[in-house]
Amino acid sequence: MQRESSLRIIFPSCHFVGGNYWVLKTTHQNRGIGIYVFKTILQLRNIMDNYVCCTTKDHNDQQVISVAKPLTFIIQKYIEKPYLIDRRKFDIRVWVLVNQDFEVFFYKEGYLRTSCTEYRLDNCED
Repeated sequence: MQRESSLRIIFPSCHFVGGNYWVLKTTHQNRGIGIYVFKTILQLRNIMDNYVCCTTKDHNDQQVISVAKPLTFIIQKYIEKPYLIDRRKFDIRVWVLVNQDFEVFFYKEGYLRTSCTEYRLDNCED
């Protein structure tokens, strides 16, 4: 007797629902570190302020503002209704080599990564 799979795959009719969500990613981090979802320019400015400067206290307990080294970022439109597997975002990783003669070689094995939490857009600040 075959058991029915409990895996749920959701395919949206459109990836954009009009919520005006955007994502900022740092180019020097991975595994979800340095990723922020925002809706307004004010939220973007607050995110950038956290990278550009930080406040500390000196030995006299005076506030000191230091400027961090310049970082590079990617800002792109956020897919508000992504494809989901069991209500989790996922991506598929494969390796491809293109040589100087434009020959394309695919590595036979790849992998699928899923997020550790269910996808929810309602936890983004307004």
